[in-house]
Amino acid sequence: MEEQLLRVEATAKILGLSPSTIRKMLWDGRLRRIKIGRATRVRKQEIDDLILYGYEPQRSIKERQGGIVSRKKPKRAEAATAQERRIDQ
Repeated sequence: MEEQLLRVEATAKILGLSPSTIRKMLWDGRLRRIKIGRATRVRKQEIDDLILYGYEPQRSIKERQGGIVSRKKPKRAEAATAQERRIDQ
């Protein structure tokens, strides 16, 4: 039995999503892809698994690898105290 490979547009149609959403899911790892030269294909089994089991929320690469990522910028007061510490030293 041959494995069915689908284009991004066909995957989007099956899932009822836009092709750009599918590309985001491929890029951040929520869907696995197969690259054939410059072409991107998705296994039909991946789509079936996504429908049956769902997917994990979008996470960064470091979070997927077990690292801790803080996306928040330091508050002004914290930044000021950090600068004061540098000046005092």
